[in-house]
Amino acid sequence: MTLKVKQALKYTLSWLFFSSIIGLCVGLSCGFFLYYLDKAALIRTNTPWLLYLLPLAGLIVGLVYHLWGKQANKGNNLLIENYHCPNKIIPLRMGIFVLFATLISHLFGASVGREGTALQMGSAFSDQLQRFYNFTIQERKTLILAGISAGFSGVFGTPIAAIFFALEIMVVGKLQYKQLYPILLTSLISNYVVNLIGIKHVSYSSSEILLFDISTITKVALAGVAFGLCAIVFIYLNTYLKKLFTKYISIPYWQPFVGGCLFVGICVLLKTNIYLGLGVETIQEAFLVAMPLEVFFIKLVLTALVLSAGFKGGEVTPLFFIGATLGSSLALYMGLPIGALASIGFVALLCACTKTPLACIIMAIELFGFDNALYIGLACAIAYRVSGRASIYQKQQFDS
Repeated sequence: MTLKVKQALKYTLSWLFFSSIIGLCVGLSCGFFLYYLDKAALIRTNTPWLLYLLPLAGLIVGLVYHLWGKQANKGNNLLIENYHCPNKIIPLRMGIFVLFATLISHLFGASVGREGTALQMGSAFSDQLQRFYNFTIQERKTLILAGISAGFSGVFGTPIAAIFFALEIMVVGKLQYKQLYPILLTSLISNYVVNLIGIKHVSYSSSEILLFDISTITKVALAGVAFGLCAIVFIYLNTYLKKLFTKYISIPYWQPFVGGCLFVGICVLLKTNIYLGLGVETIQEAFLVAMPLEVFFIKLVLTALVLSAGFKGGEVTPLFFIGATLGSSLALYMGLPIGALASIGFVALLCACTKTPLACIIMAIELFGFDNALYIGLACAIAYRVSGRASIYQKQQFDS
């Protein structure tokens, strides 16, 4: 047996072992998270007055992070920082804190997602393997990406998209193919574990097929421009509100309290609960009926408000909501099938905000099938270009 064969065999077997551990642990964590996320949403629905306690919940979470969170408060940006400069082990507390902080956010109605929780749990748990094995710097980077793919796959149930999300997220425009094997394994194992323990992922229905003609191509291209501009508004509003909170509220743990008060006040004035939590029911409705044009914008503002104030959870599912409802609204004016354009907006806005076009196109295919794949690719490509270097992940690097 030659030296190269021995090295290849060692690599294959060692990462099969490490990836199995990561996939199993992260899959179980995602299953736990999704189970209690559903419970939190059900309790909130049956107990509407919990919304009024959101500011107090924000204050408690903010205080916990202020006293004990340390670097964990950086969220997903800490993962990207550690990938590019792998010095210290990602603290285990990050995964634990964000899990319970997100459940609290959803229990009391904050308009946050779950992707941030999944990525932070996955990377924090996978990086703990460094305590038991002497990994090289390159292997350390692989651990982080494997944790990201396992978390994304476990929470969204799209294992192939999770692979490409991990490959794309760190350096925009440059795929990390050297880490493909461990990333693929952890994604598939995590998804398998979540399914094995009986956790059901949300399903979205879009059976409408777009005609292939110049008129439809033009309309979808224009919609892609709209999704790209929407991404810019969301990202810069989030950044602007963070600066306002930091400028006028110097004590960090009071920021989510004030943000929670503003959120509750707006929801009371609007006299609706569709903007609370993930808003899955509204997303599903957007595939069936045209949404009023203001729905996407209100969700955009409320999500930027609570995230900039310090509530935990992530942006992805709110971006699904914003993109799907915007697409649903535009379909009415463009004369396109509602479900088709809602499904395109569902992923195109995410693409523009995360700079992960391949992952978003593949996610759409996993969720909706191949029928409108070319149009989905077109809208994602245009939204990606229109949004420029604006990203919800501030520490992303660009392969210019």
